[in-house]
Amino acid sequence: MKKFIFSNALWGVLLSLLTLFFYFTGSGIETIESKFYDFRSKLRAENFPKTEFAIIEIDDESISKIGRWPWSRDKVSDMLVWLSSAPAKPSVIGLNILFSEKEKNDSLKATQILKGKYTQLLKDNKIKERGKDSEFLKAIDEISENMNMDAKLALAITDANNIILPMYMKTDNLMTKPDEAPNWIRKFAIKTDDFENEAEENLMEGSAMTVPLEVLSSSVAGIGHVNVFSEPDGTIRREYPFISYNTEVFPSFALEIVRTHLKRKSEELIIMPGHGISIGKYTMPLDASSSMLVSYTNGETSFKSYSFYDVINGKVVPEAFRDKIVLIGPTAQGIGSFYVTPLEKNLPAVKFTANIIENILHNNYIVRPTWSFQAELALILLVAIFITFVLPRLKALIGAILTILILGGIISAGIFLFVSKGEWIK
Repeated sequence: MKKFIFSNALWGVLLSLLTLFFYFTGSGIETIESKFYDFRSKLRAENFPKTEFAIIEIDDESISKIGRWPWSRDKVSDMLVWLSSAPAKPSVIGLNILFSEKEKNDSLKATQILKGKYTQLLKDNKIKERGKDSEFLKAIDEISENMNMDAKLALAITDANNIILPMYMKTDNLMTKPDEAPNWIRKFAIKTDDFENEAEENLMEGSAMTVPLEVLSSSVAGIGHVNVFSEPDGTIRREYPFISYNTEVFPSFALEIVRTHLKRKSEELIIMPGHGISIGKYTMPLDASSSMLVSYTNGETSFKSYSFYDVINGKVVPEAFRDKIVLIGPTAQGIGSFYVTPLEKNLPAVKFTANIIENILHNNYIVRPTWSFQAELALILLVAIFITFVLPRLKALIGAILTILILGGIISAGIFLFVSKGEWIK
């Protein structure tokens, strides 16, 4: 009896049961799988240039030469005016800066105070003007208009007619019903009339939103969320193309950029929670949580980047942006958002967005095949049979060689499917 208890066969059974336990619970083994996933992601990463992109970086050089962040918004509006003029004219501009509050402008505030004081003096008859209309008040209004950088940026956005702005959603505190979304934001919600009843179970839900100013949002081509969700190890491996808010669904920043680039209307987005998203000839596969696994490219070689300072100072030819997807965002240290990904420790948000857009336009996806669970379970059982009944009957050397060959074959097959086919088998 003691000999049986400590037999190799019993150890094989126990090891197999332990493996099945870890597989179904995810305890411990998920950390190992995540590291192996990242290793395969590095092997899969493409290095060739994506010619439809141009990234304008608010980089360290721009900060040092233009001034500390945040800049006055006329700097951004000047860039939009330049890009929107021939011969530049990109197909879409993703402005990855959240303008949720009015620009602090002490000079503008001073002119408003001066106008108020002067108006009160006129009302109190302490001063008099000869003309019917006050030339002084007209002058103040003209000065105020020139100082209103939010209005200047809004005008640049209106004239461009292809700007996508970001918004942010909180996704905690779902116990209470969120406040109604502003009307100027609701027009960017995706139509969801055809959703199945169980769709809500597959949606990430928002509890509050931070949105761009109404004066900026009124004439943009689209607005999308820039939320990212890290996994337990802090790494970003997924994109959520839409988030539910109350009874409406809002697209991501990247998805809105793609839609505008393809010249599609919001109602042409067909979303199937837990299955996929269709837009024209493009289909984005989604997992059960309605997220998409991001297939990262080598950012240093895949996306052509330019310094904001160089572009605005005429050091880059405007033709470099013609008909391109132009993304503008911070990459300088200390401003903006940076993410840990399978390939990089500090990926700027603007380049994260570029990766997602690239995945959609190039059909470059990582998916869990429908047969993945059956395949993984079959492999576990086959290895269990080998360890329990075959390995104990073999000589040590032969057993070691066979074990190495089997494990090597399984690992190699997993790497091949992931790198070449974009199919993730754990």
